[in-house]
Amino acid sequence: MAFEHLFSPLDLGPFTIRNRIVMPALGTNFATHNGEVTPRLVDHYGARAKGGAGLIIVEGSAVHYSGRGFPFILSIDRDDLIPGLTQVAEAIHLGGAHALIQLHHGGRNTSARVSGVQPIAPSAARSPVGEETPRAMTVAEIQDMVEHFAAAAVRAQKAGFDGVEIHGAHEYLVSQFMSPYANFRHDRYGGSAKKRVRFALEIVRRIREELGAGFLISFRISGNEYVPKGMNVKDSIFATKELVNAGADMIGVSGGVYETPHLIISPMPLGPGVHIPSAEIIKRETSAIIIGVGRINTPDFAEKCLAEGKVDLVAMGRAFVADPEWPIKAREGRLNEIRRCIGCNQGCVDYLMAGRPITCLYNAGVGKDREYQITPTANPKKVVVVGGGPGGMEAARLLAHMGHDVWLFEEGKRLGGQLLFACALPTKEEFYHVITYYENELRRLGAHVTLGEKIGRDEIIRQKPDAVIVATGSVTQSPDIPGLDNPNVLTIRQILMHGAPVGPNVVVLGGGNTGCEVADYLSQRGHKVSIMEMGNKMAADIGPGRRYLLTRRLRDNGVRNFLQCRIKAIYSDRAVYIRQTADGHRSLRELTDVDTFVNALGMRSRDELSGALSAEVDKVFVIGDALHPGKVLDAVAEGAAVAFMVENGEEPVH
Repeated sequence: MAFEHLFSPLDLGPFTIRNRIVMPALGTNFATHNGEVTPRLVDHYGARAKGGAGLIIVEGSAVHYSGRGFPFILSIDRDDLIPGLTQVAEAIHLGGAHALIQLHHGGRNTSARVSGVQPIAPSAARSPVGEETPRAMTVAEIQDMVEHFAAAAVRAQKAGFDGVEIHGAHEYLVSQFMSPYANFRHDRYGGSAKKRVRFALEIVRRIREELGAGFLISFRISGNEYVPKGMNVKDSIFATKELVNAGADMIGVSGGVYETPHLIISPMPLGPGVHIPSAEIIKRETSAIIIGVGRINTPDFAEKCLAEGKVDLVAMGRAFVADPEWPIKAREGRLNEIRRCIGCNQGCVDYLMAGRPITCLYNAGVGKDREYQITPTANPKKVVVVGGGPGGMEAARLLAHMGHDVWLFEEGKRLGGQLLFACALPTKEEFYHVITYYENELRRLGAHVTLGEKIGRDEIIRQKPDAVIVATGSVTQSPDIPGLDNPNVLTIRQILMHGAPVGPNVVVLGGGNTGCEVADYLSQRGHKVSIMEMGNKMAADIGPGRRYLLTRRLRDNGVRNFLQCRIKAIYSDRAVYIRQTADGHRSLRELTDVDTFVNALGMRSRDELSGALSAEVDKVFVIGDALHPGKVLDAVAEGAAVAFMVENGEEPVH
């Protein structure tokens, strides 16, 4: 059998898990503001159980109101929540998977804004990146919190879960007690490794005492926190031995703290298996059953980790967000059909941290598992899609999957649109997987794809389509700045796609994600680069993990940042700009000795067709950048929405 180790069962006491594939806890923001289960949360986990997961660990659930880390965090701190949680457990079991639920308390990494009370922690020490200074817990409060964890586990059993996972990683309350990075106590709960682990051990023992040997207890630990005075692998080995002796059945080895966000949920620049080295050492040095995690995004790599004995189970949270059915596809050898997570973190982690329901860059069905079920159409239509960027490809894929007659026209030589730019940037080569996925799927599903041909109004009308989807993208925005049309001002397309020559001294106009990435690209090629940004932060439009890595690379490569600067005019070798200081003072300045400027000031829509077609074609839809410039995931979401509008016979809305 292909992937023999990946699809071998594992006995865990009274349970036998059907394979070694774990969907780990990953927040969704699908719960209500009061922490209650919603239908889409039930559907989310049910779909991933049906997709072939062996074990699903439901997202972190608050055991006490003081530990609510997110506004829409799932909760397990009240008995009235049990009926909703029962629906989640039943949906997972119905899909053939076993179900755990993660018990969570945010500790010092929450705020009164979210929980309604001052944060509590082992010590009154604010996290280096925290919002508020916490209050140190008394011994009585610590012992009371142990009871809250145990009571939450009892609720989990009543709801039908097979066990719980205690979140003891990522600088939340339990890990704060375990780590000298956050625990400065000198009583029975701090001062030595043995005392720091006491809180975690008391939770495990109390749950085992309440629920017996037939209830699974997993514990998630940071194998390495990657900060001075933080836990390292040696500390985690000691803690793991103690936890297993106390009654833990499994240990999930993750890593990182809020000060190292790129290591909690690792973004694209980091390779696969970020935490596997720590997990392998802990497995070798202890008797624990180990769950490995950290950018395990392909069946091949997962199989390798298991075959080499590095871990006992492999966990892939974002992989299940991207494609709920990837285990089934892997087992059946349909590897090209897997929608592979690329670690962009845009729809999952970034949305989670912003308090928005999660989605995925190229799976718009996340959180819409019921609404976006694909069924054969009863009324096949001919649909012309103009533009092969992410929105156009997604619309074409879904419509072809439903059975419609789809004709996609792309004027470039390859599908991808703006994704082709992303692929050319440093550390973002994995975006090619998005393009190849769509190419393979459109071919498999029988869509008619024409490349290298710009189709116009008359040609479209001759096709006699029932609907047209305009996905023609965007072009570089050119604000009214004197000199912006000079020969030494280049667009990103000219640099990345056409190899335009760039001088030794470069100024990038615009410090958003794209501007910073172009600066990174050029600085790595030996150019001296400066970035001019109107705002007060570089790459403010991306999440903390990716921003951390990108801005660190810029700093290491000597890229200069000019914040709160507005360009007034561009000359052959200099720029005139207005600099505003923190106190509001403005001054006119010059940046000299510039050879090349790069316009990264944003994009504007390009739509030359919708108006010309509106009187000739029954339904004309405009999506993606052609409607309003945005991110890839926005274009994909619009492409999916329009595909279902076409299927349902709905009218365009602009």
